[in-house]
Amino acid sequence: VYQESGRSIKALAPNKGGRGNKSKRLNQEVEELIQQALDRIKDSKSGAVSSAYSYLQHLVFQYNQRSGLKLRAPSIQTFWARFKKISPYELAVKHKGKFKANKEFKHIGEMVKTNRLLERVEIDHTKLDFFVVEKESFIPLGRPWITTLCDVHSRSVLGFYIGFTPPSFVAFARALKPALLPKDYILNTYPAVRNAWLCFGKPELIVSDNGKEFDDKDFKLVLGKLLINSGKNPTATPYLKPIIERHFGKLNSELLRAQPGHTLASLKGSADYDPAKTAVVDMDRLLQIIHIWICDIYQAGPNAKRDRIPNLTWKKAFEKFAPVQTEFDIEDLNLIFCRTLNGQLRRDGVTFRHLRYSSHALAELRARVGDHQVIFKVDPENLGYIYVS
Repeated sequence: VYQESGRSIKALAPNKGGRGNKSKRLNQEVEELIQQALDRIKDSKSGAVSSAYSYLQHLVFQYNQRSGLKLRAPSIQTFWARFKKISPYELAVKHKGKFKANKEFKHIGEMVKTNRLLERVEIDHTKLDFFVVEKESFIPLGRPWITTLCDVHSRSVLGFYIGFTPPSFVAFARALKPALLPKDYILNTYPAVRNAWLCFGKPELIVSDNGKEFDDKDFKLVLGKLLINSGKNPTATPYLKPIIERHFGKLNSELLRAQPGHTLASLKGSADYDPAKTAVVDMDRLLQIIHIWICDIYQAGPNAKRDRIPNLTWKKAFEKFAPVQTEFDIEDLNLIFCRTLNGQLRRDGVTFRHLRYSSHALAELRARVGDHQVIFKVDPENLGYIYVS
């Protein structure tokens, strides 16, 4: 062999790759039947594979009945060997679709690193797994939404808003406003709270998902007015906002699950449990419960990895590199967080949603300029007045 190869030293190496039978031992018909059986397997549980193998035997029997041949199904060991060649990703693509498979097996890199407080703030909404009742009548009002802002560097909650308004500019505005301001109201409004809520300030960057409320023109106007940058994560990537997602998970599982009115996913469909009928917590009480949980448990306790406490991290980061403190006037913020609209100033004033707004100041403006287009601001939750410019 050495001489025949032209004295190539490679000829002296053992040819392990040429050993064994490399041709398929099963004919084409059986191979196609095996593939049909493998296509029925949705997971790697032994029961699923055994069931698919039984189906293969049935397919072979039917094929022999139709063709008059005497094909034999491979052994269960051979069938298992074929199944093990299918990757988990291929299995997911086949039964869940490419989008869900990519989502399930996508590489999740390290979380975005930050160097200081308020450098990156995550915002999101979720519908609470919890029914709220009307305070006087105890009539169930439904499951409220919560909008929350979390500081990535310290894992701290900056502010939140609870209401029955679905994700919208209004929910965003109502959550951002308390995030900007000191929480001086806590100890007076909720005397049961033991710890101060330390965290507030103007974010450098607010990161959201692709909800349409974050494309709202008023959302952009507010952030522009406050000199806050915004960023968006790609669609269907909640893992890119891990802090806010974990916060919502803890809120629903650790706090609300113990309260009457929780939806209890494990009992959904059960005739013995109706969360709407067992609910006894009104909105005021829910707000108190959540304030206690944020201040005395979430902010004051360790995270799941037990490597940081939000309040302690906030204090240390504040001492190391304190964020610029902006003093906001409440009336100015109220104006900033209003919706900005266009309307016509006429003799009877400005009309919005069939409501007419008129004043001496508007009459004087019309006397100087005449009927004309004006820009006005309105608080969607308080239609008692508007601001006209």
